[in-house]
Amino acid sequence: MIARKLAMLRERRGSERILFVVASLIFIAALVLSYRSLPGVTLDWRWLSVTATVTALVLLVNGLEYQVAAKMLGHPVGLGEAFKVGILSSAANLLPIPGAVLVRTQALKMKGSRYGEAFKSTGAIGAGWLGIALALAGILLALSGSLLVGSLFALAGLGALAIMVTLVRMAGGDIASSCLRIVAVETVFVLLSGVRVYTSLHGIGVAASASQALALTVAAALANAAGVFPGGLGLRELIAGALSPLVGLPIAAGVLGAAVDRLVGLIVLAAVTLIVMSIVKRHDHVPSQVES
Repeated sequence: MIARKLAMLRERRGSERILFVVASLIFIAALVLSYRSLPGVTLDWRWLSVTATVTALVLLVNGLEYQVAAKMLGHPVGLGEAFKVGILSSAANLLPIPGAVLVRTQALKMKGSRYGEAFKSTGAIGAGWLGIALALAGILLALSGSLLVGSLFALAGLGALAIMVTLVRMAGGDIASSCLRIVAVETVFVLLSGVRVYTSLHGIGVAASASQALALTVAAALANAAGVFPGGLGLRELIAGALSPLVGLPIAAGVLGAAVDRLVGLIVLAAVTLIVMSIVKRHDHVPSQVES
């Protein structure tokens, strides 16, 4: 029995490594092809520096997501712990595994929740992210004149929010307060993500509007919900390209904008993770004082 489980684990890890390689190849191909398809692309580092700054804020919001999920299950979590788990889960999401889900779920399990409850609470956060992204993008697109596309986005968003409510109920959390917390945190998260996409597009010379940028944030939410590739690597860029014509942008602009946003995010994430890990390591090695 043990040998069988070990064999299954090795097989699973092998398939995850293959997915990671495939995702990396798709990302590189999408990056190169989109760059070649946009003539005269020049990087504006002023815009991209704003992208980097906003990315750091997004990492902090990731911590608030974990705090909301823990609160849903009755676990009080301080901001320091929440930010640490949020940043480490973002870093783990780059591995050839569903890292963010595993880190947050394990953190909730260590607090006494069952795995089923932990998965449902984190799933509710993901559904809220997708729902808010679709709903806000739909509203802005409708107001900017794309009534049909905006309405479709908004209806899909309402469907995702309905799933969020169902998962909150299944997790056993207070429906009203938990849903309000999720909506509040994810609204901030989506708006900041929209700023990242907006500045990334302007950083490559694409004069996108706020509504177009916000619509492309849906790509990250959909890629994350699909759970096929780690961090939606490659898939997010392809979805951004597919959504671009719907909002009046060239396919290559959406792909390259998403790719640049990811690359800037990786740099910021690596720096922040190293800082957090060094702080955690230093804290773990501080000898406890013994009272005399």
